[in-house]
Amino acid sequence: MPSSLSTATLRIVESLWEERMRAPEGALNSSEVSFVEWPGFTATVIVDIGGSVLVAGPAEAIGRLHELPKQELVDARAAESALVDLRPLLIGQALLGYADESTFTRAPAPQTVRQADRDAVEQAISQCELEDRDESGLLEMSVWFVAEDEGVPVAASGYESWPRRVAHCGVAVGAEHRGRGMGLAVASGAVEHALREHTVAQWRSRDTNVGSRRVGERLGFVQMGTQAAFELRT
Repeated sequence: MPSSLSTATLRIVESLWEERMRAPEGALNSSEVSFVEWPGFTATVIVDIGGSVLVAGPAEAIGRLHELPKQELVDARAAESALVDLRPLLIGQALLGYADESTFTRAPAPQTVRQADRDAVEQAISQCELEDRDESGLLEMSVWFVAEDEGVPVAASGYESWPRRVAHCGVAVGAEHRGRGMGLAVASGAVEHALREHTVAQWRSRDTNVGSRRVGERLGFVQMGTQAAFELRT
């Protein structure tokens, strides 16, 4: 486990994913892979937190994944291959980062950053590609900040309250306004607010989204693991 996060933060993150995956308490303290059956579900989720792995899904998926070595379970392509006869569709693959008061690094916030309402967020993300809007998850959140250019919102960040006092954060920047530090500035405002209201902040980004990963790293998020989710189309 990363040493820069407090022991309390590490346990909060473990408890969060044990709860979300419907796993027994302490499952993520084990060096072994833990499997959780989800009867009636048509999705399979694989989470790696600090090298401890949880796999959840219907029995037919669990059976196909049970014999894979740990290093292949956390490889989305290998897991997808093992599930091939269930017609898996990879619906999400992300890196999971976490920050607490001990790791958070505040970024300078220009006067153009302000707390905002949903209308301002919609205006900002309307300038993003659909994939970026979806990945940010901003419209599912309840606390938002925007950065403006000449009075127009062009970048947005916010957070959603998750169990265990975790704030799930996201950011999106209009395609024509990237490379100017606006994403970092607006995300810094949102994360600072999130940590005042919660204990831990979560930063989840696609492994291919270099911009989002860099923002998270500059704000002090420590990568603790990965998450992959498959829809089974049998």
